[in-house]
Amino acid sequence: MVTANPAIPSVLITPELATPLVAGPARPLVLFPVRLETRFFPQADGSVELRVRVYPDKVHVDSHEPELTDDELIWGKHFWEQTWRSGKNEERRKAAWRQLADRLDPQRAAWVARELKPLNPDDRSKDEIANGDPLPKALRFPSPASKAESWTRAPHTRVLPNFWTVLGYKDSALFRTAHRPTTLRMHRQALALMIPVTKRAISPNALSRQHNHLMVRIPICLRKRLV
Repeated sequence: MVTANPAIPSVLITPELATPLVAGPARPLVLFPVRLETRFFPQADGSVELRVRVYPDKVHVDSHEPELTDDELIWGKHFWEQTWRSGKNEERRKAAWRQLADRLDPQRAAWVARELKPLNPDDRSKDEIANGDPLPKALRFPSPASKAESWTRAPHTRVLPNFWTVLGYKDSALFRTAHRPTTLRMHRQALALMIPVTKRAISPNALSRQHNHLMVRIPICLRKRLV
């Protein structure tokens, strides 16, 4: 059964849509998906403000922390020891990987294995070695950076646009335009996507300022919204 693709909406080509977003010669551009949420907020003067909040998709998020925890160090070294003991036994080698991947997750396990790759690969025996027997030559591990906790910083993104532009239309005519920079430093710093990891109390105002970087506010006259 083949599901038909949804119809592509027809968007009028208005002058504001023809405005170049960047100066200079044309260059390749990738736009990752985002989720939009909208809400109307009544104002004291009787008008209404439309707030559009932009939520980055998973592809934007960088949650990788290169430092290894004590648990990751133990299991990463155990993986390499079991790999060295496997010799030419492919099933035993795969079992060592599955154990590490199940303990962490496949992506993190791959990073841990990479960071702890032995410095003396030529000393690995080609023969299978039982768990109770000593290795002919001991593994020499690197000393990667470590950390006490598994989560030490909030996930962040560096691949959002410098600013958001929202165009408001009514009866096929543009009646509002609003812009909002993505970050205070215009994309020169990472934008945290969750509550920062800290032992200090976080004020609600600080969280509000952080979340406002993803919000565009559009003042709208009440009668224009209702007519």
